[in-house]
Amino acid sequence: MDAKYETRKQELLDECTVAPQIFDRVMPRLEQFMDPFVESLARKEQYEHASTFIQGLLSDLDHKNVESIAYRFGQERMPLQMFIGQSGWDHKPLRDELVRQVGEQLGDENGVIVFDPSGFQKSGTESVGVGRQWCGRLGKIDNCQVAIYMGYVSAKEHALVDTRLFLPKDWTKDKQRREKAGVPKEIRYRTRHQLCLEMLAQHGEILPHAWVAGDDEMGRPSWFRRRLDVLAFLKKNHSAYVGEITKEIGISMQALSKHLKQLADANIVTSKKRGLYVTYRLFVPQSSIVRKVLQEL
Repeated sequence: MDAKYETRKQELLDECTVAPQIFDRVMPRLEQFMDPFVESLARKEQYEHASTFIQGLLSDLDHKNVESIAYRFGQERMPLQMFIGQSGWDHKPLRDELVRQVGEQLGDENGVIVFDPSGFQKSGTESVGVGRQWCGRLGKIDNCQVAIYMGYVSAKEHALVDTRLFLPKDWTKDKQRREKAGVPKEIRYRTRHQLCLEMLAQHGEILPHAWVAGDDEMGRPSWFRRRLDVLAFLKKNHSAYVGEITKEIGISMQALSKHLKQLADANIVTSKKRGLYVTYRLFVPQSSIVRKVLQEL
């Protein structure tokens, strides 16, 4: 089993390896590909910095940091550094465009949404979310950052579509540390499974799927599986009364009410009172495209 795993792992790694020289011939196509992603950037120089940075990441540089990339293209370091580290631009429209393209080009009704946490070993204490926690890459508890990744798989292809950085409880309670690291004020503590549910609620309508998958850590909590059942039922029926949901997924009304409250508090579902009854439906935030149209009216 281990030998087969290592063989498959190497095959996957080989698929990810592309000779840098190949990209010398695709720069015009790369700029065309980037257009829908960077159109949300407010200023021309931001677009230029984005193009420079992406080309640098795809180059044959040994160290693909901001300084090396800037010097590779004969630029000063500080303007590119400001764009990457301090310039005020919103990453959400870029992510929404990625999800839209994946759903449009790879979407399949039997598709699979996959969630997977991944840790990155760190030696310092100032990187956002760093702390002693389980690091799957090392197979032990160590000083690391952990992110939750959302992928999409269909018979056509597979792609990553979103990610959330996990912020441990001690980080959420440390105001000084949050301010120093630039953590937005609205970010609250969320378990890894809650982060998965938030991404699923946000992108599930755009990514056609019949399955949600993850490793044993993802599937272990029964409450997580129950909430997936609730979301699947609401996705299928658009809205439902509490009684309809309990009958479908086979849990008590009291237990369901707790699940719905947690989902509502996280802005994953929304409710509406109709006479003596309350209906629930998935909360669908406006996409960046819809927001842009509304702003132009």
